Amino acid sequence: MYYHFELNMNIKQLLVILLLILYSCSDSDSFSSPESSWIEGASYNRQTEVLVIETDKQEYTFKGVPTDVWEGFKNASSKGNFYHQYIRDRYHL
Repeated sequence: MYYHFELNMNIKQLLVILLLILYSCSDSDSFSSPESSWIEGASYNRQTEVLVIETDKQEYTFKGVPTDVWEGFKNASSKGNFYHQYIRDRYHL
């Protein structure tokens, strides 16, 4: 895998690239959610406990998310309800 780093990158851009590199590890899991009107998909890395949720407008990154929360989110019938009840305002990068 090849990664290109620019010298003029800001910290946020560098952090996104580093997170993408971490997600390429075998400890990652993801899903797409075509049935949800807001959440398009999500990725989770068990080793780093980093969760990235992709919505119709942007990506949200959460750190320190336990595996059982990820499994509950992945299997929830309503991803949006689960997010608001168990993830929002609890985990931050």
